[in-house]
Amino acid sequence: MKILLMLRQSPYASLAIQESIDMALILAVMGYAVSICLSHEACWLLQEGQDTSMTGRRDLFRLLASLPLYDIEHCYVQAEGCPLAALPAPWQALGPRELQEILNEQQEVIYW
Repeated sequence: MKILLMLRQSPYASLAIQESIDMALILAVMGYAVSICLSHEACWLLQEGQDTSMTGRRDLFRLLASLPLYDIEHCYVQAEGCPLAALPAPWQALGPRELQEILNEQQEVIYW
């Protein structure tokens, strides 16, 4: 089953983004074909050098770096509205048409 997680919320405003990444890892371990797409405020997950020590939360940027270890290799960013100029590997920017094609390929889309 192909599952796409669409992450839109601010990374550290709540635990929702952390929980969605945890969910992606669990689904991947269970054998699902998991893809992740960041949009809106969630794009800030890809900003390097974040200091989360004062929040008491895990560094989500480092957690994202582990996605390929779980065979999550389809990592996308909705280009429209993304404030970052460059994306780290394996993340790739998608325009509106490309995003629609990815959405059409999925059996499930979960929005966070």
